[in-house]
Amino acid sequence: MSRVIAKRLVNADAQAFPRLGWHRGAADKRYFVGGHHMRFLAFIAITLLSAVTSANADTYTAELDTLASKSDLNELIMRVNQPRNPEELRLGLEWLRDKSISGFGGSRIHYSYAFGLFGAGVRDTSAFAHLLALLTGRVDAARCKDSSALGDKLQGWDHNLAQIFNHFLSLGPAQRKEQISLAVAIEEKHGSRAPDTWLCSGGLSYMVRFFEKHKNNPNPPAHEIQDPSRLGRTIIVEDPDIKPEFVADEEWNTRRKQLVAKFVEQLSTAK
Repeated sequence: MSRVIAKRLVNADAQAFPRLGWHRGAADKRYFVGGHHMRFLAFIAITLLSAVTSANADTYTAELDTLASKSDLNELIMRVNQPRNPEELRLGLEWLRDKSISGFGGSRIHYSYAFGLFGAGVRDTSAFAHLLALLTGRVDAARCKDSSALGDKLQGWDHNLAQIFNHFLSLGPAQRKEQISLAVAIEEKHGSRAPDTWLCSGGLSYMVRFFEKHKNNPNPPAHEIQDPSRLGRTIIVEDPDIKPEFVADEEWNTRRKQLVAKFVEQLSTAK
């Protein structure tokens, strides 16, 4: 891959993204790769049949922007991954594309974009977005001072999106090499990003501090949620004043270089 192309991609130049399947038309951003033109046309046809008005479209985008402004992105992630009609799916993909390019939201935005694209039949580009999520998530996880905070957060995404990774493995060596190089370049572009509080929240350290603070509180901030993936009752304890802890930037950057090198080595030979 030439340095010129790499530089353009790192600068998030939309004109460079067709190499990965992002095509921009005169009036809209389109999602198709290679032989998926008919899938895209069918998708647009369904969208045009939708009764959603432009006003409703603006409302949906504004809703996503509002949710994105919150410190906790859980509600945003749920909403953008559950579009209610084809128009919301199209608008959600456009919104996720822009956020993914900008580096906003960490690995969950990349995972969500990969999920949406794969469902729309845009599989090559979905594989790249998933690859970027894999790298970003592992690098950001290395920033957590308490590794127990990670739990199965990333593994849950990877398990649910296993088909996307399998598609990456089906690509030719040259295309896989290019996607890996681009993922590394884009992650590097956003190297000064803030820590991912979602990844590093919770864990043993948080619980110790929570119960120490609320040991004499008869009504600590806790609530029960319905989680069909778990047996029994699930109680969530939340105190926004107890913040996750992170390793020093110098230590993180050392870990980061090691993780990126390992990522390239493992993904280049994965089968």
